[in-house]
Amino acid sequence: MSHRIDWVRRAVCVSLMVLVAATWRLWFSPEPFPQIPLLRFAIDLPPAIDPIAAAVMLIAGLAALTLRSVRLQTIGLSTAAISLAFLFIGDQHRLQPWAYQIFWMLIAMACCRAAVAMRMMRILVVSIYLFSGISKLDYQFVYTIGRDFLGGLVGMAGQSIEGWPETLLVAATLSFPIGELAIAVALVFARTRGAAVVAAIAMHLTLFVLLGPLGLNHQPGVLIWNLVSATLVGLLFWKVGNGEGVNARNTAEEEEVSRPEPRGHLQPLAVVMLAAVSAAPLLEPFGFYDHWLAWGLYAPHNSRVRLLIDERSIDQLPASLQQHAVPIAAGSSTRQVNLDRWSIDCLSVPIYPQARFQAGVALAVLQQSQLTGGFRLELQSASNRRDGQRTIQEIGNQDQLKLQLSRFRFNGLPRSKR
Repeated sequence: MSHRIDWVRRAVCVSLMVLVAATWRLWFSPEPFPQIPLLRFAIDLPPAIDPIAAAVMLIAGLAALTLRSVRLQTIGLSTAAISLAFLFIGDQHRLQPWAYQIFWMLIAMACCRAAVAMRMMRILVVSIYLFSGISKLDYQFVYTIGRDFLGGLVGMAGQSIEGWPETLLVAATLSFPIGELAIAVALVFARTRGAAVVAAIAMHLTLFVLLGPLGLNHQPGVLIWNLVSATLVGLLFWKVGNGEGVNARNTAEEEEVSRPEPRGHLQPLAVVMLAAVSAAPLLEPFGFYDHWLAWGLYAPHNSRVRLLIDERSIDQLPASLQQHAVPIAAGSSTRQVNLDRWSIDCLSVPIYPQARFQAGVALAVLQQSQLTGGFRLELQSASNRRDGQRTIQEIGNQDQLKLQLSRFRFNGLPRSKR
């Protein structure tokens, strides 16, 4: 009978290939949407190497999935992880939450012995549920996306939230993050772990229906990731007894006996990195960690930009973007350029929810359109969790925008198209 980690490896590799296929333009052909490298040196990397790296990643994932040799599986997992890291550096838009999770699971399985890899992946999954729940304890979630979720869920039952008292609406909306927090805590303890797995799977299947074509009609990658998450939480936690969870020594029967192991020379480093990544979302409220990397899922308090241009400049925008420039009010000559809808149309993924990235995209658009004036960029801070308020900095020329982008810790300048 296969070891549990073998099933996890198969699930992770299949998930990587399916999700990349569902979002293939992001990895292979992102034009016309601008690329914003994570690190400054990658600005001048030729974009033509990205499809090669993506192909290597998929081939390595397929090798790790199908080959029987543990040594060759480890090489495949390592190669897929290195390729994925390179693709992240080339364009931070690829730091989709599912890709970031898969990356660290690849690292765990490539660098650690089975028992340790399983333990670190369990810690990572608990971290995802924990910080995803915390990120939604927020004014913006309660009064925007959370309210949409509640209305959609109640609507699926043929009912409506219209007329509900405000107190009930707030309490019902807060049940979503509270449920995630409960799952995170329950996964830690053997006595509640089985119920937590069932609850997590039920939550992901409900989200799959709610966000699907018959509900809120979100992108395929979001739907697939919910199925992946339901699968992984079952494989990692189902029938895992006391002493086998996040503080596990793991089952001798499944993970330590008679199974060839990688040498694990990099295991100490991998453990430190995975532990750091699991705790790093604590830094997000202080601006030291990105919203998505902190598992801020469906939590719209992130920093962002708002690009406004004069309607006379519409024809200068890229053709695929012009339809997303809409009046800010009836009869207004000022248009808001919806970069998020452009991202979804071009790449089938939401825009990376960070002002640094979005300002870089705006700069690329302005440069391509040769707009030196007639625009205004609003750089909006992350919202206050208690009242939803943001601070706004207005930028009216490209030089000022470039200066602002140079102040971010990570790169915000667009990638060269050479």
